Amino acid sequence: MRKIIQYFSKLSPLALLALLSNVITKMTGNLNFTTPAVPLLTLQAAKDLLATLIDKARDGSRQDKMQRDDQVKVVRELLRKQAAYVTLTANGDGTILESSGFELAKMPAPPEKVGQPMNV
Repeated sequence: MRKIIQYFSKLSPLALLALLSNVITKMTGNLNFTTPAVPLLTLQAAKDLLATLIDKARDGSRQDKMQRDDQVKVVRELLRKQAAYVTLTANGDGTILESSGFELAKMPAPPEKVGQPMNV
């Protein structure tokens, strides 16, 4: 069964912004996700604000960086909610999960067989 990687807390603000952009793009008009837990307009507004705050924080004050970090927390929570919705809706279907824009965990591969030792 395929799963979404929920590593949002480990992503930098820029990587989080990229993931959010990808999710918005892939879920817009996607017939697999007609009633998302977090409306796409809400995600878009969060993305726009995060992008603005990232720019301000680059050479900004401590206050600018704190505002960016607060928005990062908001975006992480929105992505967690959306990932839960996508997981529930897809019911393990890898094709549907992939169409959401979230990154999927790799499927575990069976261990390789060990051959017989040579020249023993």
